[in-house]
Amino acid sequence: MNISRTNKILFLTLLLQCCVLIAIFWPYKLGSTSLNTFADISTDSFESLYISDLNSNSTLIGFTNNQCVLLDAENYPCDSDKLNEFINLINKFDEGELISKSIDTHRTLKVHTDIHERYVEIQLNTGNIIKMYLGTTPRLRSTHFRLAESPNVYLSPNYTNSKFLAVANDWVETEYFDIDEDHVTSFIVNNQRGRNQFVKNESGDWLILDKSISDSLNQVKIKSLLTKITSISLRKPVGIERKPEFGYDNANAIVEIFGTDSNGVNFSYIVTVGAEYSGEDSNMNDVLFYVKATNKDYWILSPEYEVLEIAEVDYDYFLK
Repeated sequence: MNISRTNKILFLTLLLQCCVLIAIFWPYKLGSTSLNTFADISTDSFESLYISDLNSNSTLIGFTNNQCVLLDAENYPCDSDKLNEFINLINKFDEGELISKSIDTHRTLKVHTDIHERYVEIQLNTGNIIKMYLGTTPRLRSTHFRLAESPNVYLSPNYTNSKFLAVANDWVETEYFDIDEDHVTSFIVNNQRGRNQFVKNESGDWLILDKSISDSLNQVKIKSLLTKITSISLRKPVGIERKPEFGYDNANAIVEIFGTDSNGVNFSYIVTVGAEYSGEDSNMNDVLFYVKATNKDYWILSPEYEVLEIAEVDYDYFLK
């Protein structure tokens, strides 16, 4: 097969470009890789962890009475095992491979002050603060990182940026309110479009008290609504103290739930869907609402797709 001179030149050019890219991005040691920064981090020396990203997300994590908590959400409990996992992994960063000594690589590897995947501060009870930027992930289980006071870029061992995010729901149990919908016998939805009380009859179908019998109602829609009411997840815990911006006094919806659990004990809960979140990090593509359940101490932010139906349904919606 004959290969034209032009194709040969194009092939060699492509090959040269590939070699250059490999030379730039393939991790290799430039010399001594010894770091002595992360070995002192332990559960005993650890005080707090701050993580932020360029999407206005941030989380501040600490230990209180040996329990992982979100310090910026009035000590909302978080996953202690995950924090311990982070500490164990970060210890190994002292073994990181030196990739570059040039500040010219900081933007490309996303460890620049203005361009990075994560910014991390680890506060120790000795007073030391470790500040670092986490960047690109060139291969599985490895991430570029740079200490804030140094131009040197390293490649971490056994760490990837997808493991520890700057959002609160990556560090906590995301299921906020969760009860068995089969145990619910009645619930009242009171929103700005009216008040409807749903009662389960002996056959397991739902009627709306004083308005409609079960035969005239769309049972699928009612059960879909009940599923949303009895299982609400959080995006971010807010705190215990109720504030005016939560919208409690002019709630989008208040839901009362009644039933009997598997032990024959009657229960009742109230779930409040408050105002739409309008904080400085609010996003029109990710609308959140303040939510509070009476069996929980904390207000939370929940995604629109979980609570909007609760706030907007009216009587006509359930008719066949």
